[in-house]
Amino acid sequence: MFKILNKWLVRDYLLLFNLNMPMTRLFLTALTLLISLQSHALTIHTTINDLNEVFNDLDNIKKVYDDSEVLVVFDIDDTLLTLNDVTQDDLPQILKSIQGRYKTICLTARPRQLSYLTRKQFQYFDLNFKHTAIGRSWKRSRKVSSLSRKIYYKQGVMFASNQNKGVVLDYLLQSIYQSHSPFKQIIFIDDKDYNTQDVYDVFQPSDIEIAAYQYQRK
Repeated sequence: MFKILNKWLVRDYLLLFNLNMPMTRLFLTALTLLISLQSHALTIHTTINDLNEVFNDLDNIKKVYDDSEVLVVFDIDDTLLTLNDVTQDDLPQILKSIQGRYKTICLTARPRQLSYLTRKQFQYFDLNFKHTAIGRSWKRSRKVSSLSRKIYYKQGVMFASNQNKGVVLDYLLQSIYQSHSPFKQIIFIDDKDYNTQDVYDVFQPSDIEIAAYQYQRK
């Protein structure tokens, strides 16, 4: 059973989030808070159908953390882009608003072989992650002992080759910052529930607070 928590502590954490959110999301957020407050890091794992909901939550997060302490991570396929369009008409505006404040990268299941196509798609839809990237681009793919296929990072896009995104993101941060990551909050958005779960599972025990959103567009 859950430990009994101070009701005022729970109330204060709930005030960090938009209390005008739909009641279902509010309930899920409150339940997650009750569980996660037993550990060091605050964790959220929920579902959204409009990327503006992420932007609205970030408005509340900025009251707690400096902009430099927050990393936003987007999936590409069916989160930012469909086969031949953006997932939302206002996507470029949403991204530019987020990127104006936070380090923002992509973490895609695509392999390195699709890096050129990805760059061309971004150019066509006016998307750019180079100026909000973390670390430097890699000159070549890397083999990680805990993964079966090589991964690749270029201009703010991590190509995970259809492998565990939690492990891949953790490796990226470790390779750049070792054990001194400047980030206290990671916002991860992906359309696949197993990807949000993988990222949640990897970072939930750490000192980094994780908000994993499964995006199911309207």
